[in-house]
This record gives sequence, C-alpha cells and structure tokens, in this order.
Amino acid sequence: HFYDGGALYGHYRQTGGAPHPGRLDGGVSAGGIVGGYWLQPDGDHPCAYPREGTKVWGHFTITNAWSVAPHGVWGYCDEIPRRSWDLQRR
Repeated sequence: HFYDGGALYGHYRQTGGAPHPGRLDGGVSAGGIVGGYWLQPDGDHPCAYPREGTKVWGHFTITNAWSVAPHGVWGYCDEIPRRSWDLQRR
C-alpha cells in the first residue's frame, strides 16, 4: 500500500479567485512522498463520476515535500499526474 507512513488532509487556495478552497486527501509513503486526491467543489473539468461528493477531482504527487523546494504534479480525474504544481511553503 502506497500510504504506509501516515494520512494527509488539508486545504489549498484555488487560483483565479474561486470562492471555495480545494481539499487534499491522501497520505505519506515511508519514503516521504506525498500523494492522493485533490478535490474542489466546482471547476472547469468535471469528471465522469464523483469522488467524496464532487465531480471536480484528480490525483496528485509531491516529492521533496519537507524541503524548501517541494515538487508537485497533478492530473484531472483518473489521468496520471503530469501537470506541474507551483507549490509554496508557508
């Protein structure tokens, strides 16, 4: 099982001034890779079926999550995450 190092839950700000925050639901592997699903209440690319109450979701992976330069990729619905994610630590 990929998520053998712990669970991950959180929120993120959507781009473009969207009124509702997005949500992350996933886990951390023993090797420190973060991955799971991103979910939004609305968006331009609805999926064919809902996940956790929304049709706007996809997969994500973050490597170097605990470093000063994390790297993230994401994808819509069931596509393999390949889109770059601009991550900023706070």
